[in-house]
Amino acid sequence: MRWRTTITMIVLILLVAGAGWYGYRELVSPPEKQPDAQDCADDDAADGMLRAGEVTVNVYNAGDVSGLAGATLASLQRRGFVPGASENAPARLAVRTAVIYGSRPKSAATRLVQMQFVDKVRVVARPNIGEGVDVVLGSRFHGIDRAARTSLAVSAGKKACGRART
Repeated sequence: MRWRTTITMIVLILLVAGAGWYGYRELVSPPEKQPDAQDCADDDAADGMLRAGEVTVNVYNAGDVSGLAGATLASLQRRGFVPGASENAPARLAVRTAVIYGSRPKSAATRLVQMQFVDKVRVVARPNIGEGVDVVLGSRFHGIDRAARTSLAVSAGKKACGRART
């Protein structure tokens, strides 16, 4: 019976050592690059146009007007944009009117969303909060421009960023 105990202990020691080695390797290895929500799609816009239906928009409320993010996202959805998140902004963001945050501030998707607002909207380069184009609204936000275009010409050879993922 003693040999069974010895073999069991050896197997358990090897199992714990293997788990420890795996844990150590995962701890010290560099993290895998997560795909960015604004990474460009591999294909260009087929007809050279980026349309609202190809752009996901997240709206975050950084002001004290209750329901502002949800109402604005609903307006953008009626204009054809793909709805993303609608929630309160992270506490560290202070915005007066509206700001677009994104890892690709000069992308066609960002420019298309930027055109939708009555206010002049600043675009700030920083990591995305959610997947798509992030819009943060403040208490002095004035609304959506109903006359704004919902499509944008994309130059040949440029990639259309911010497409909705299906």
